[in-house]
Amino acid sequence: MIELEHKMQNLVEELKLDFEKLKKFTSNLMSEKFSKFIEEPYNDCRIFEPASDLQNDFNVSEKQLRRGMKEIFLQLQKYS
Repeated sequence: MIELEHKMQNLVEELKLDFEKLKKFTSNLMSEKFSKFIEEPYNDCRIFEPASDLQNDFNVSEKQLRRGMKEIFLQLQKYS
């Protein structure tokens, strides 16, 4: 029983440390821009998932998706 309590106390301390690190976290501007670039194509790709509920809600052709992805990657090259 004492061993279990010791393990639990260690886990609680680890969680506290992780929470403190998370509170100090600041986002990176490049990460935010990348996230915005990726968000749209990610959502567009989800339309093509098998049995996707989104297929009926949006009208994006595969050709449009390819063009959009090409444009996104061209924009991303500016940051590399």
